[in-house]
Amino acid sequence: MESAKERVGYTDLEDSEMIQPVYYGNLMAPAEVRSCPEVFYKSKEGKFYTLCLVAPDSHLEENNQEYLHWMVTNIPGNAVDQGDVLYKYMPVFPVHGTGTHRYVFLLYQHDARLDLSIKPETTDSPNLNERTFNTQQFYINHMSSITPVGLCFYQAEWDRSVRDTFHKVLDMEEPRFEFLPPSEYIPKQKIWPEWESFNKYMDTYREKKEIGEQVLKEKLKTGHPFKPRSPRPRYPLIFKPKGKMATWLLIQEHEKRLRKSYWKALDD
Repeated sequence: MESAKERVGYTDLEDSEMIQPVYYGNLMAPAEVRSCPEVFYKSKEGKFYTLCLVAPDSHLEENNQEYLHWMVTNIPGNAVDQGDVLYKYMPVFPVHGTGTHRYVFLLYQHDARLDLSIKPETTDSPNLNERTFNTQQFYINHMSSITPVGLCFYQAEWDRSVRDTFHKVLDMEEPRFEFLPPSEYIPKQKIWPEWESFNKYMDTYREKKEIGEQVLKEKLKTGHPFKPRSPRPRYPLIFKPKGKMATWLLIQEHEKRLRKSYWKALDD
């Protein structure tokens, strides 16, 4: 199979002149891929192309099915904007608590315009039932007419923008899953522990309610009760904390900026 060297890039929301590229499994935040990407590939004269974006890990009801996030067919050469859009671009929505999901761009080549026997979406907002898809079955159905020539994909995990996608794009309640790990064994507290980080050791024996209260106060202090929270900085450690700070406080500040440990809840 001759590759069309498919290249996909998303425009940076903070800098419109910067493109976030898609490679083969690089991590991207859902907030970075909310708008339709730009797709480039080397085409052959007189050929048509079909472009799909599928999510093989995200189906809410059937594990062996996929969601079709975008589909453009009968693209003349590499002029994607001149193809027939069967399904408009739908933002990705990796569900909270389900880990990392893959999002795959597939490019097919064909000699003539195709009728893929796929009904275009009939509603203004995406319909997940109509978006249920199976890449293998799609290729089997049309293998006499289409040839796969390009592939790239990225991975994404839940962030706050996913909640907006469920509420404002899909018009549905956001599903959430929580992993409940087994209870951790905590040895009896010592008065003078050796070779232990001060703050880490003390946090081990603090009440969960007290930690939750600390995180909530920080959340209220750094956000507005009636406005969306500002997105986390892309490079959270680029600026050093002001003034002198004890080592354990400096470690805590770094964890807070990186959303490690219990500070993950700041983004919920």
